[in-house]
Amino acid sequence: HASHPAAPRLPPCSPTPPTLQPHASQVRGWGLLLGMELKPEAGIMAAQLCAACMRENLLTVPAGERVLRFVPPLVVSAAEVDEALAKLDRGITACMADAAKS
Repeated sequence: HASHPAAPRLPPCSPTPPTLQPHASQVRGWGLLLGMELKPEAGIMAAQLCAACMRENLLTVPAGERVLRFVPPLVVSAAEVDEALAKLDRGITACMADAAKS
């Protein structure tokens, strides 16, 4: 719902948050049900990032090869959204480090 405390941080069909712009082409969805489309040039697949996020204790779901889906509980707080974004950033960093090793 638009009046949810997390809505200002992740509005539906919002522009990609600045910290994710090098890796994600867009964030789309409805309310708190979101999908983040990964840029092909980032070299990260959704399943790979999903596994990296799980290691950070952030549950996500791949929705195709390059879309990572977020389905937070309706009781998520703004602080928890901030924490999830930090975990997502660490997951992306881990994926990029793995790609650099290959």
